[in-house]
Formats: sequence, C-alpha cells, structure tokens
Amino acid sequence: MSRDSKTPVTGLEAIPAADRPPLQITFQSYHAMIAIGIGLIALSLLGCLLWWRGTLFENRLVLWLFVLSVLGPIAANELGWITAEVGRQPWIVQGLMRTSDGVSANLAGSQVVRSTGLFVMIYLLLFAVFVYVLNDQIQHGPESLEEQGPLVQLPERLREILEQPRAQG
Repeated sequence: MSRDSKTPVTGLEAIPAADRPPLQITFQSYHAMIAIGIGLIALSLLGCLLWWRGTLFENRLVLWLFVLSVLGPIAANELGWITAEVGRQPWIVQGLMRTSDGVSANLAGSQVVRSTGLFVMIYLLLFAVFVYVLNDQIQHGPESLEEQGPLVQLPERLREILEQPRAQG
C-alpha cells in the first residue's frame, strides 16, 4: 500500500491462480453480512419511528420481525467468520505457510471428529438455553415504568417530555 496516488494498484490478475482465495464465497458472505447489518439498522429505525408515532405495540408484524431479528447478529457474525477464513486461503500465514502445510501428523481423523462432535453438542446446548431464556423474557414482557423506578436521573426537560401522555392516532 502506498500513499502516492500515482502508484498502480496490484490487481488479482497479478497473483498466481494457486495463491488466490475462493472469490465467490468470500464476496457473497461479506455482502450478506453487510446486508444483514443494514437490515437490522433499518428495522431499528422503523421501530423508532413507530414508537415515536405511538403505534409500535399495535404492529404485530414488526414485533415478530424484532423477535426473528435476534438471529441476525449471529448470522452476520458467522458470515464475517466465513469471509475472514475463506478469504485468507490458501495461507495460514500470508506468504509463509499454506493451509496444506499446517496439517498435523500427530492428530488422527477420529480425534477431529470427536472434538468437533463435542463442540457441536456444547453449542446446541447453549443454543437451547438461549432459546429458553429468550422465550422466558418474551413471555414475561417488558417491565412497567413503576417497576423501573422514577425517571429521577434524567434532565428536567427530558423527564417532562417522557412523562407527557402520547397521542394515539
């Protein structure tokens, strides 16, 4: 990388084909990750708008989208991981060690299968706990303002605005 704007940018054609990462999966996973992020931002803005209008809690579709959107950051995180890991192929250390050279001769295939199986079981257990806790929170609902306590710590003008009844309509 150069700070000189006249320095030519090295394109992918200059890299030998054996040293290039798989482009399609890297490209698609990156763009899917960004699309999920933009979608979650848009959903949040929509929620803010509906809340401001006083119609958020009557809009069941948006509320269901909020419930389902909990999976968005998890999917985006995984897509980011795919982008990073596939995008660095075929290297473990760029220009020094290929992934094909990083295979351990002291590790049997059955050990890899068992450890992967244990990881899958642990993550499935964590996912089940996550779904249970999420469902419990949804069934319980939000705390009322009385349970949260007075809005004492807010500036006076903001407290007046929040304590005004909102117009329905």
